[in-house]
Amino acid sequence: LPFMGIAALFFGGLIGLISPVLWRILVIGASSPTIRPNRISTHKHESPKLLPTGAILFIIGGAVLLATVNEMRLLGSIAAGVTLTAFFSDDRNVAALVYPLRFWVMFLFISIIYLFFSYGTRIPFLPFVTYEGAVATAAQFLRLWTWLEAGLLLHRLHCNQLLFTLLQRLFPHHGETLLAGLLSLEYFPEVLSFVKGREARDGIAWRRPLEGLIVFIERVQVHILRLIEGEGKGETGLSGKKEIS
Repeated sequence: LPFMGIAALFFGGLIGLISPVLWRILVIGASSPTIRPNRISTHKHESPKLLPTGAILFIIGGAVLLATVNEMRLLGSIAAGVTLTAFFSDDRNVAALVYPLRFWVMFLFISIIYLFFSYGTRIPFLPFVTYEGAVATAAQFLRLWTWLEAGLLLHRLHCNQLLFTLLQRLFPHHGETLLAGLLSLEYFPEVLSFVKGREARDGIAWRRPLEGLIVFIERVQVHILRLIEGEGKGETGLSGKKEIS
């Protein structure tokens, strides 16, 4: 968490600094602007309700305390319990049982750090690997698995809405900024899928990089506005092909 927090502050601040400059560069030469940034500010977002606050705090508190648990049997029991809870809370969706495997890169990173950079008794048939490192790797695997499954539970309990409500109370005069952040979290998977798809890139003349990038960004912006417009009308996602002028 400290490393991710520092990285988020650094790169988030960097993006915040270069975005206005990049925006001014890209909008130069745009033939027909289709984006009205003030559309977001006029979007009325219903204040989130405090859902099961006690359950959310219990899960977060348990996830933090999990870092102090070193008994392998206890870690395994907790991981199994949280996994089964996520499974039944998601209408017995089998995907919940293997959800952490989507983050295999994190498990690989943990393996490299703990297996090859731990001091202790060397395992004869595995060079550079120690018994202590293997045990530490297994413990970290169980912790990470439990944390990822707990993330599913927090999503089901709408933890983001609770966090948004608390931030609104702490920063009552920055509601639009908080709303923009919340919307970006909610729509990120859909926007990422759109960016990877053919619809966002078809017909763009990349021989002229600046003009092509302008068209590409405009398409992404229109897609985001469609998502916001659909939410404002009670629709889900891209339920129509209506253009937004």
